[in-house]
Amino acid sequence: MVSTKALNTNKSELCKETQSITTQVYSITESKELIHNNAVVQKNSFEKIKRLKMDLSKLEKMITIITNLQHYNNLRFQIIEVKKNIAKEEKQQLNELKRHATSQ
Repeated sequence: MVSTKALNTNKSELCKETQSITTQVYSITESKELIHNNAVVQKNSFEKIKRLKMDLSKLEKMITIITNLQHYNNLRFQIIEVKKNIAKEEKQQLNELKRHATSQ
């Protein structure tokens, strides 16, 4: 028959092993939760990056449109200036013709 001391020693060792296994299970569970949380964070980061890329693309298109509009406006103002200069030149030439005609 097994002695009480041996049984108590075995029981004590089993308790220690059970505690060790329980600690390992908790550690594995915590690691699993951390891995899951990390995956969620990575997914959210990926989604944010995706949205930021889309926003950046929209901004680039808007900048292109604004740049084109500025260029168009500059050309429009240049055309207006050229028309004004042509009108001035025509008026000067007309006045010169009138002066020349009256002087003769």
